[in-house]
Amino acid sequence: MKYQFTGKLQELIDKAQTGSKEDVDFIMSYLTSESSFVMTRYVDFALSLVVNPFGFE
Repeated sequence: MKYQFTGKLQELIDKAQTGSKEDVDFIMSYLTSESSFVMTRYVDFALSLVVNPFGFE
């Protein structure tokens, strides 16, 4: 499925759709004790799109 957003959300979606281990690490790097609620929702949504088995390792 193709998602058309802009900014950080689209960047995270693009990484999730590739779904390599490095991409998932990149997405997870946005979860910190300083993360806003919106960023946690972006990360949650992006991670739900990962289907590459290498991203699950």
